[in-house]
Amino acid sequence: MAQRSTHAVKAGRRVDLTACRCPETYERLVAALARAGAGEILEVVINDAEQAQDVPEIVKSEGHRIVEVVPEPGRIRLRIRKSEDESAFGICGRDGWML
Repeated sequence: MAQRSTHAVKAGRRVDLTACRCPETYERLVAALARAGAGEILEVVINDAEQAQDVPEIVKSEGHRIVEVVPEPGRIRLRIRKSEDESAFGICGRDGWML
């Protein structure tokens, strides 16, 4: 389980999902994870209760891990480490397109 941290984990890419609603949240997150390199840290910004529930579930189901949670006024920053396991692409192909 991810911990709140005062020590920032450096992210390689940033994905702002604050303007997204389902199913776009899912589609954009899965595509961004598919484009990231194995072990890369992706920073994801969310801002509502539905996203706060859905995003961790998506990350886990796709085989990745939330390594840091940074709550801020009006939003939450999640730092996600992409799995190093090449088979952890869920239903999304390596190039980010749905299979």
